[in-house]
Amino acid sequence: MERPLKIGIVGAGNVGRVLGVVLSYNGYYVEAVTGKSPQNIQIDNYCAYEIAGDFGNKSYLVRVVKDVEDLSNNMDIIFVCTKIFDGIPILKTLRKKINKNGAIVTIHNSFWIEKVATMIYPQNSICMYLDFSCATKGKKTHVYNTDGIKLGCYSKEAFPKLEIVHDVLSNLCKVKDINDIVGFSLGRGIINTTISTLGALSGLNLKDILLDRNGRYLFEKMIEEELKLFKKFKIKVIPYDNKLDYYLFTQKSVKGALFRRKIYRLLIKNNGTIRSSALRDFENKKRSELIVTLESFLKHASFKEIQVPYIEELYKMLCEIPNGKRNIYEDVFYEKRLVKIGVKK
Repeated sequence: MERPLKIGIVGAGNVGRVLGVVLSYNGYYVEAVTGKSPQNIQIDNYCAYEIAGDFGNKSYLVRVVKDVEDLSNNMDIIFVCTKIFDGIPILKTLRKKINKNGAIVTIHNSFWIEKVATMIYPQNSICMYLDFSCATKGKKTHVYNTDGIKLGCYSKEAFPKLEIVHDVLSNLCKVKDINDIVGFSLGRGIINTTISTLGALSGLNLKDILLDRNGRYLFEKMIEEELKLFKKFKIKVIPYDNKLDYYLFTQKSVKGALFRRKIYRLLIKNNGTIRSSALRDFENKKRSELIVTLESFLKHASFKEIQVPYIEELYKMLCEIPNGKRNIYEDVFYEKRLVKIGVKK
């Protein structure tokens, strides 16, 4: 009888909890790195996690450890579900924990691929795109708006590992393999970055951002600048939720205007209550992954001499929150520094 695959999960946030519950539920040996003491009920070396929504209603006692150094050796798969700036420093440690035929799976970020690729042996490195949303309310993590998981790798040497990860994640949801993972980006990432930025500055949910004249204008300009950047680097963008065609959304034609109006109605109806995922970090004056993402955008824009004035100014404004130079407030979209770029008065 073959032993069950040994799977490590680094980060017990929303994604880590979902993976921990489903993979443990399906009979895999799972160890989840929680970092600080988990808030959920803990029994000996196990933590009680519960999920609900599109992956079903499940609860399970997931085996946990405090630090990556405490992970067992000879792991078959390690999923890195931390924020970018937390994940990069631990990748060298994880290389020692994986067996030679194992896979280290990182959540894909188009502009961090080169950095990640230098930290993991190409034959062990797998990219994972999560095309679903999840949020924890109380002790339960809810999964919704799922369109599955996309997988890819940097090197042909990693194809056998890709197949193993594919088979494992197929127990969770539908999985699709992407040949050119470097030149691929989900529209979900673009819209999430835009909502997170405008929501973190204003404290507003998506509906209130889109009902505000200048909020809506900034929403359009951020998406336009992100698309310009992705196009320059030949990164293909997959429409959000198979509905939001970003290239049509940014067109200046009558057709583009009608399409935007239609999309705004859909977003307000289906996603209007969504709040910035980074808002809590800024409220608590903590470092946010959003800052790292925008820094990466600006860095790559400078490489190609691309002008992204709205992203640049909004980034500067976000950086003023943690040090107390700026408060989060609803009328931020009408500040002179934004009006000077071109926001309507």
